[in-house]
Amino acid sequence: MAPEPDENEQFEGRLTLDDVLAAFDSVNEPVVVTSDIAEEIGRSRESARQKLTRLFDQGRIQRRKHGNMIVWWRLPPEEAEERPERRLQRLSKELDEPIVVGEQVFEDGDVHSVPEGEVTPDE
Repeated sequence: MAPEPDENEQFEGRLTLDDVLAAFDSVNEPVVVTSDIAEEIGRSRESARQKLTRLFDQGRIQRRKHGNMIVWWRLPPEEAEERPERRLQRLSKELDEPIVVGEQVFEDGDVHSVPEGEVTPDE
């Protein structure tokens, strides 16, 4: 199930996580705060925070609480690459369909082995 767009996204088009990552380059600072990103992407601070949190959950950016605010920063490319297994888990959940790779089934955001005796599509 796709997330609900915020009220601005309904009129301005869908904002991708890659758009949010590009905003880090526009700010051109080693760390940013949520309001920096919100301003760059033209969305509310809450919308920016939600996107930043998703990027953090995916391991593509890092964060640290500093006083009463959170600072965010991009990870070096070699650290920010999402593991293929995590990408397949996320994709299976987004598609709401299982993805079978070899003996593993990525389903509903989780991974498990193909049940014994079950034939996979490539066999």
